Amino acid sequence: MYERIIIFPYKMASHSARSLQAGLRSKFEGKVLCVFPNGRYHPRKTDLIINWGNSLDLDWMVATNILNSSEAVSRASNKLYTFNILDLYNIPTPAFTTNPDVALSWVALGRRVLARKQLHGHSGAGIEECTVTDIPKAPLYVEYIPKIAEYRVHVFDGAVIDIQRKRKSTNGILDKCIRSHANGWVFTRNYADLPRSEAGICVTAVDALSLDFGAVDLIVDKQNKHFVLEVNTAPGLEGTTIDLYTTAILQRFYNND
Repeated sequence: MYERIIIFPYKMASHSARSLQAGLRSKFEGKVLCVFPNGRYHPRKTDLIINWGNSLDLDWMVATNILNSSEAVSRASNKLYTFNILDLYNIPTPAFTTNPDVALSWVALGRRVLARKQLHGHSGAGIEECTVTDIPKAPLYVEYIPKIAEYRVHVFDGAVIDIQRKRKSTNGILDKCIRSHANGWVFTRNYADLPRSEAGICVTAVDALSLDFGAVDLIVDKQNKHFVLEVNTAPGLEGTTIDLYTTAILQRFYNND
């Protein structure tokens, strides 16, 4: 039987981890701790550990009562590994390559190609567009797909618990290529047009990466085709999404034999 809920964030200043902790404390009478490996935390067999995006390789991180192993988080945060695994499971992704000559051939055909200089980058970090005269040295090249919609599908324990749609914000300089919060995009609850079958693809993506939970970024192109971009292991949380994660975690807590 679990006795405590432990949140293990990728950094102690993580706003989403703290929001999750506050949400759990509002509905759970037991202890909810947000910890980092500093020698003070000693795991117990009765702890339910929520790994919030931390890829540190620690002995106690292999415990069976941890949601999202550090190994799975590390692999999921690697863009190339993620694309390779999703491709293996026939989950649609943008075309990608590690060969700069292939990237150049795509550009020569009029296709937009983005060089990803950081395999573990987020919010558009390390992304540079390729041109016929400049193919930056990078470990990964990805075809840019013009999109008409972008979703974030939250999956927990093999089920979709929330779906958000990205929309333009009233603040910031709008960048249509890299749709991050800093570039003028936010999530809203306008998802009625997302087919259930596409939400099912997101469940498969999380499972393929050996994750217990994850937030899948899914885009729709002008031909109404869907593509998975990545799976987030420490997604931003606010409002209803905090409540939905809290409910899912507590269900896991109380269903433990």
